[in-house]
Amino acid sequence: MKKIIYIFIILALVLTSCDKNESLTQTKEDSFNVLYNSINTLNYNFSTKNSLNSLSQNDIQKIPFWKRLKLIAVCDLSGAIIGGTLAGGGGALGGAILFSLGAVLGPSEYVVVNSSSIPTIEFEDNNLGEMHNIIINEIIEENPTLLNSDFDATLLIELVTAKMIEHNIDISANNNFNQIFNVESKTMTDNILKSESISEAMDVIANSRPELRLETVAIERYLNMAVQIRDQETRLDYTQEFMNVVDKSNIPVSSKQQINSGLAVFENSSVLWEQ
Repeated sequence: MKKIIYIFIILALVLTSCDKNESLTQTKEDSFNVLYNSINTLNYNFSTKNSLNSLSQNDIQKIPFWKRLKLIAVCDLSGAIIGGTLAGGGGALGGAILFSLGAVLGPSEYVVVNSSSIPTIEFEDNNLGEMHNIIINEIIEENPTLLNSDFDATLLIELVTAKMIEHNIDISANNNFNQIFNVESKTMTDNILKSESISEAMDVIANSRPELRLETVAIERYLNMAVQIRDQETRLDYTQEFMNVVDKSNIPVSSKQQINSGLAVFENSSVLWEQ
């Protein structure tokens, strides 16, 4: 009899634990659903204010801005959110740089913008995008043949790690760079490069990292609006408003950091590369 009672107690504890896990999962999904509604409201108000028409995925593909930068900027963005998941802030920066360089390795049709000063875009409380551009520019200047080299994950990790140390960026979790960036990551960036739509590109990320499924839905809604805004200043206003909506939401802090770091990298990448 005691044994039966003991079994029932254990079973009750297991079921209670499962209920708590389901509740936590549901709470996260609920908070993201509220965020999606807030994003829809932002997109509607912003498009109305700026006389933007809602475009289909097919129409979006014809926009020069999207065709020019989707390949690199979305790869950079994916590196930031994946890196942030595995290794925090330093991982987000390292991941963004590694995915960016990995996507353009050779021979590359992309080069860093020829400018007297490296172009960067500042965002409130988030300098990850700026550092992304600065470090990539320095690596390419010091290794002029790199972009025409074959893919070498080990070499890229060494170059990026050294630069992050030079800039006094915390790389205490840099052992995870091998998880963030490897042959699998190269396959992922190649698939993003082949994608025909924003939705398809986001599916590549979500299928590779299912734990980021909710975050990629939010980012997809951002991209669908952002690529329609031709004027850069207007787009940056939208990006900052989007970040504010994310910050004010009840989604987990880690998710807020992943999304907003990804957007900061996306915008900075869009002014860094040219064909």
